[in-house]
Amino acid sequence: MYAKHAVWLVFIMTVLLLPNVTLSQATSGNYQLVFASERSGTQGQVFTANTDGSSVTPFEFGNRLYIAPACSADGVYLASVSDTVYLTRFDLGNSQRIDVGEIDPYSGLAVSNNGSKIAFSSRRDGNNELYVINQNGTGLTRLTNNIRNDILPNFSPDGTKIAFESKRDGYTSIYTINVDGTNLTKLAGTGQFDGTPAWSPDGTKIAFTSGRDGNFEIYTMNSNGSGIIRLTNTPSMDYWATWSPDGNQLAFVSDRNGNMDIFVMNVNGSNVQQVTNNSEFDDAPCWLITSNSQIPTPTPYPCPCSLFGSTTPANPSNIGNPPAVNLGVVFKPSVNGQVMGIRFYKLAGNGGTHKGYLWSAAGTQLGTVTFSGETATGWQTATFATPITVTANTVYVASYHAPQGRFAYDNNTFTSGRSVLPLYALATGETSPGNGTYIFGAAGLFPNATFTATNYWVDVVFSPT
Repeated sequence: MYAKHAVWLVFIMTVLLLPNVTLSQATSGNYQLVFASERSGTQGQVFTANTDGSSVTPFEFGNRLYIAPACSADGVYLASVSDTVYLTRFDLGNSQRIDVGEIDPYSGLAVSNNGSKIAFSSRRDGNNELYVINQNGTGLTRLTNNIRNDILPNFSPDGTKIAFESKRDGYTSIYTINVDGTNLTKLAGTGQFDGTPAWSPDGTKIAFTSGRDGNFEIYTMNSNGSGIIRLTNTPSMDYWATWSPDGNQLAFVSDRNGNMDIFVMNVNGSNVQQVTNNSEFDDAPCWLITSNSQIPTPTPYPCPCSLFGSTTPANPSNIGNPPAVNLGVVFKPSVNGQVMGIRFYKLAGNGGTHKGYLWSAAGTQLGTVTFSGETATGWQTATFATPITVTANTVYVASYHAPQGRFAYDNNTFTSGRSVLPLYALATGETSPGNGTYIFGAAGLFPNATFTATNYWVDVVFSPT
């Protein structure tokens, strides 16, 4: 018992999640509490449970092991770490992979409202600094540059600022910074511990942990650092508070009953209720909504959209003198919309008349179009005479015919899915026979074979309706 408490004291002072934790969920009316736990003894095991601790049920998503949970302030998105960052919307039933490069998952992760940006801490430049990246994997930006560690980012609800903790003054304090790296501002720092900041859903307040009164307790302050209020007052350790999406409650961690468990309370500190009761560690809670009626109207996507945009093959290649071939990509939109056209990336030698196709997952041809006015190389686009209506979360295949071969390809691309909301290209393990499809022969054949999850650089032009 005391050894565990000593470990958690080290955790609080360094604010690093312990390794070998697992994700769990607890349902509460229209909300879920997502938190890290060691209760399964297996890294990455996910559970659901009622808020009274009953009906604990293992929950698997994507057959992956996850650590370091972080929810958006509106409760719509969950970011977590496996081999890299995964962004999940449970109401859509899918998860997307965002390759952020080197990441220190135990030093913090954050996702903005609408899922458009991820913030994280990384030691890629020698010590923990903060970085942001767009949801589609572009725009990686380093925000901080300091010899001390900057960790535990948390987005403001409008996505313009990030609160975080840093030891740049020699002790742990809370700062904010704009998402472009400007306007660094210190909000709280007493020479004791001030950390684990979490913005309220309306952006007016920040909850945080402080040791300023001799013990780790939960406090709130105005978003400019004024109006500090102490909410808890026990001889135990209370820390890591996060707001419910409606702004009425805070979840936090406490050992007040002998274990590190999750509690909830009103935002004025009243009506404290214990959520979990387990001999293993439960920590790092955050909130997700469970009712579709609560999901806010999403920010309009910048469409027409495509999977690859202006991206080009990393290693352009072409096969010498192959036969004619149909090449495809398996995808699904996250919203209802229309496929306006088909795109493909053209290499020198990929000549002849090219035709594009849209198919159902079962191989029913939904539309065809002939490319014209092509350039010698680069992305080519052909627009359907009449846009083709497609349904949210339904799988489709886009393809084109290369009569002279010499097509672009990159192997092992679809070992994981590619998501550029509102489009998602399925990972090879998520569809049969896999993604990156082809079939040799005349134009108009349904591509239904795969090889090493290859990307043949086929794309669609999509607009939501």
